[in-house]
Amino acid sequence: MEFEKLKKVYLLVLTIMLVFLLAACGGGDQSVSNTSNQSGNNQENAGKKTVTKPVKWVHQSLTPRGHLITEAESYFAEEVEKRTEGRIKFDFYSGGGLGIPQADVLSSVGEGLMQTGQMYGPHVAGDLKIADIMGLPFLIPNELELMRSVKEKLMPYWEKGMGEQFNAIPLAATQIEGRNILTTSKVESLEDFKGLKIRPSGDTDTQLTDAIGGVPTPVDYTEVYTALQQGVLDGAWMVNSATLSNKLYEEAKFALEVDPAGAGIATWFLVVNKDAFYALSKEDQQIVREVAVEAEAKIQQRMREEATKIKKELQEKGVTFYQPSDADIKAMKDAAEPIIDKWESEAGDVGKQMMDVIKEELNN
Repeated sequence: MEFEKLKKVYLLVLTIMLVFLLAACGGGDQSVSNTSNQSGNNQENAGKKTVTKPVKWVHQSLTPRGHLITEAESYFAEEVEKRTEGRIKFDFYSGGGLGIPQADVLSSVGEGLMQTGQMYGPHVAGDLKIADIMGLPFLIPNELELMRSVKEKLMPYWEKGMGEQFNAIPLAATQIEGRNILTTSKVESLEDFKGLKIRPSGDTDTQLTDAIGGVPTPVDYTEVYTALQQGVLDGAWMVNSATLSNKLYEEAKFALEVDPAGAGIATWFLVVNKDAFYALSKEDQQIVREVAVEAEAKIQQRMREEATKIKKELQEKGVTFYQPSDADIKAMKDAAEPIIDKWESEAGDVGKQMMDVIKEELNN
């Protein structure tokens, strides 16, 4: 009860701050309109073209400008404005510019603090456990077509869970790069890893980090650079593209490359406030969904095209990559098994159904 009261106070204060921020700044780093938000209509009015004034949607990307995911989301905002002929306009904040922490993205979208947002499964798994199912360590191999097929079959479960519990809808989702273990000191094996303060992406990362000898040290995504600089962190589970775009290579020069083995591949979501979405005409709903899927495809394409390029650029900036031994990979997989079993036992009937979907895909 006390936690819920504190959360409501936090959301109220954040709402007031956002109102003043938008009034003072005229929007985000891609502001195109100052008209009022029209998302107050409910789902029962879906399909009615009664909105004549443009609606303003606020969007936050956690990743900075220049990151391939931020650029895909920027495409989404720009293309929606274009195809709706300005009926939907965006204030676009990159690099966590609204100040909404990674763990609060889903609830903040549902509360209407922003209408759309960049979200990652492990960040919100504390609120919605099923959001991180595809990120469970060593569950799904790092194979694009397989991950895409699994994702398509899991989308209805995510849409139902987010809609019923958080008043939000996932417009698009995809697996991003696998995470490596980025560190400030040389780590060639799990023996070197022991005792290091490592930033996990979520609950399963926390459990795996602990199981293989690290010290899980939660830090918000936007604060990782400073934490590495100040010694609060010795390292972090991090994708290469984020290491590059956030310039983490300036503070962390070593990476244990566990990505190819499937140690943990986070799911990116583009989520929208349910009320705001269903307040749109059927035509505009279709446009929003279509463009979101196009943004998802852009992420997948650029991930494939740029993975090798990004790694090479990091090497040129002084990052040394180490491949774990077969014995270390086996030790990590062994450590992951009880984590997966625990997740399934805690995820309820829906989680079990989703796990059955994954197992069926893996056996095909």
